[in-house]
Amino acid sequence: MSETLWSRNFRLLFLSKLLKVLADNFTWTALVWLMLDLGGGGVSSSLLNLAALVPMMALGLFVGPMLSRGKLTRRMFESDALRALIVLSVPVTYALGVLPVWQFYVVAFVQSVCGSIYNPASVALLPQLVSKDMLQKTNALMESSNQVSRLVSLAGAGAMITFLSPAITLTVTVGLFLVSALLVLAIRLPNEQTVEAGARKKEKTPYWTQIREGFVILRRYRILMALNVYCIFLNAGYQPYESLLPVYIHDSLHLSAFQLTMLRSGSMIGALLVGLWLSKVTIKRNGLLFAGAGILQGAMLMAVGHFTGIWLILAASFVIGASMTAINVPELVIIQSVVPQHQQATVFSVGTAISTMFMPVAGALVAVFSHSYDSGPLIFCGGALMVLAGVVTLFFMPRDSEHLQSRGERTAA
Repeated sequence: MSETLWSRNFRLLFLSKLLKVLADNFTWTALVWLMLDLGGGGVSSSLLNLAALVPMMALGLFVGPMLSRGKLTRRMFESDALRALIVLSVPVTYALGVLPVWQFYVVAFVQSVCGSIYNPASVALLPQLVSKDMLQKTNALMESSNQVSRLVSLAGAGAMITFLSPAITLTVTVGLFLVSALLVLAIRLPNEQTVEAGARKKEKTPYWTQIREGFVILRRYRILMALNVYCIFLNAGYQPYESLLPVYIHDSLHLSAFQLTMLRSGSMIGALLVGLWLSKVTIKRNGLLFAGAGILQGAMLMAVGHFTGIWLILAASFVIGASMTAINVPELVIIQSVVPQHQQATVFSVGTAISTMFMPVAGALVAVFSHSYDSGPLIFCGGALMVLAGVVTLFFMPRDSEHLQSRGERTAA
């Protein structure tokens, strides 16, 4: 990577995101374990997951306009600072012996709300820190580094919870969030007043109008609309695998929880390696990479659902992780390349809301059908849905030879 890439501002954002990912995983693991220690079960765990999922879907539509008002770095600082405070409430009430079960749900909900602010803000901030031709490399580098952070947190959270306690782990997490907040607050943009000129102009626009504009932008850039609709099917098709893999591992393959953890680590390694590859090459057709990765991911899920074997599961886990990075990086590059800077956070938030809108429905259907069918056929059907939707997406995806809405979209497609 060039010296220009590793500027002071980029280093601060890079380290902030690493610590945020580490803290997010520490928080989730410690919350679940502490809740189980206090007598929680499957129902409590499901409600905790739902509390974290709802803000991602429902509030994503409302976050974008808020990010257009004021500095992105300030919103990111406020997000991490609030996370530190809400997480700190758990070990404090636990130490006082007055920790109620509903507090877990509140913490998970607020955590997700803050993530819905930090993530789109960081997407919109990155193009202000690096040149346009470095966007793919920086996004790929950050995606790879996030996977390293997830690997570290997977082992680190388990070790801290085992040898210390969930409450102490949460206390350490508070410090990670605070450091992340201070790092992002230290970012200084020499032209931030010029950058925010469009944002200040948008402050006069009614809030609901700005939300509607997010959908209008997606429709204007057909490549973004096609890929976000495809994400609906990707997330829905992935739900059987995500929900039933522990059951599949336990009942069909008769493996241990430790082996399940190692299999999940395989996906992180795959994501890491593809991220490193994307940081070294230049992709001309980001949309094609996005859709192709989704089809490959679906094909591996079909193989997992139809055949059995530990090595197949391991290979599928690696490919799934690699495919996720090959999906995430092109999406970010397209948004940062073709959408005006002051609208990028709104478009990212609206896209996230659209792509996750059917995840609870898909999860509920998996729960219903799992009573009548084995895990394998359901995982196979989820993969088939992803493959079919990917082929349709490739057929309708805008191509270079077609009349696209802008020069930026022609390059991104």
